[in-house]
Amino acid sequence: MQLTDEELGMRDGAEGAAVAAAMDLLIRYGEALGAERLVDTRNVAGTMTQPSPAKAQLVREGGWAKAYAVINLDCDDDIEIPRMKVPTCQLQHGFSDDAEGLTAYSPQSIELQTDAENYYSERGVNILATCTPYQVGNLPVRGEHVAWMESSAVVYANSVLGARTNCEGGASTGAAGLTGKIPYWGNHITENRYATHLLQADARIDTFQEWGMFGYFVGEHVQEARPAIVGSFAQPDLADLKHFGAATATSGGVEIFHIPGITPEAPTLEAAFGGGAIPEPIRYGEAERRWVYDTLNAQGESDEVDFILLGCPHASLDQVALVAHL
Repeated sequence: MQLTDEELGMRDGAEGAAVAAAMDLLIRYGEALGAERLVDTRNVAGTMTQPSPAKAQLVREGGWAKAYAVINLDCDDDIEIPRMKVPTCQLQHGFSDDAEGLTAYSPQSIELQTDAENYYSERGVNILATCTPYQVGNLPVRGEHVAWMESSAVVYANSVLGARTNCEGGASTGAAGLTGKIPYWGNHITENRYATHLLQADARIDTFQEWGMFGYFVGEHVQEARPAIVGSFAQPDLADLKHFGAATATSGGVEIFHIPGITPEAPTLEAAFGGGAIPEPIRYGEAERRWVYDTLNAQGESDEVDFILLGCPHASLDQVALVAHL
């Protein structure tokens, strides 16, 4: 792996033990992926504050610095964690104190969550507490290299915003926040962003539900590949695109999709494929729509409903307003 003088210095301890551990992780990670170098990033979205039994044990042993070293840096040394080097945000989190008594969630976990948020806030982490950072102000620009976790956020960043990220994890984002670096591979490289499959919607896609069902079909058929979408659909809004992308990442592992004339890297179908050959389409008609509907409704037969979850990915303000109105 080719390292700059700055990166070599970080690896060798010029910026402290935590940064050295972070660089060691990124080098091992990049070499395992076949990356030839690292790339700069100034936008990291990861997770570090959620409580768990493993974290509770690590905190008892050495505080939150120990938990971060082990879980976010793959490092067993006792090291101090400095402020993040680049803008870094925390995505999902556990329950806050307003949930105490409403669920079986333990008060100890709520206390651990609060303690963690205080610790990481002091180290420059912005506690966004959402899996949709782009809905609360974190909006990278087209072409910007970012290091994001969360499958639905990754596919949105790549496809709707035109930013560049792979689906990172707690360790790689933990290291990126301290270094401002991430391996240059996968979706960071232009040639790896072109479409590989063509999906044609013959059934009408004109509601939030229909976009989600279509996305489920697309992910099921392309898995981790890169679909381009054409066909009979109305102009999607941001919630539709969020829902569609999240569904492709649920039934498959899609990290980028293209809709000609809508998504930023696909002004035309030809552009979506990088000027290469356009394959025969996989068609989504009424029979395919019925298959998706039946599949998603085949999870059980009981009408004894105990729990309803709204907003995964997190609902936008207009979606919350619509639910309240309904």
